[in-house]
Amino acid sequence: MKLRNGKTYNFSDIYIKKKPKKIINIDKNMSCCICMCTYSSGELICSCSVKNINKHSFHKKCISTCMNISAPSVHYGGHYKCPYCYGKIRKLKFIKVI
Repeated sequence: MKLRNGKTYNFSDIYIKKKPKKIINIDKNMSCCICMCTYSSGELICSCSVKNINKHSFHKKCISTCMNISAPSVHYGGHYKCPYCYGKIRKLKFIKVI
């Protein structure tokens, strides 16, 4: 497409191809380790790491409440701790239950 100022414009420059998201198989009978409610479709869940998602996981609301209550301690290097396994939480990745 040619613009009024004389420059050409290509639509393929606008649409950057995104990588497809990974599909993670989650046990349908799992429940949140904080509130003990089972997951339903459409909810956002997370764990301290993606490889532990089938071992223990939490609702987004439950883990945010837990992190607001327990501030990162200086004794632990200033990191949040997982309420289940006490591992360091560097970055939470939320996964939508289908």
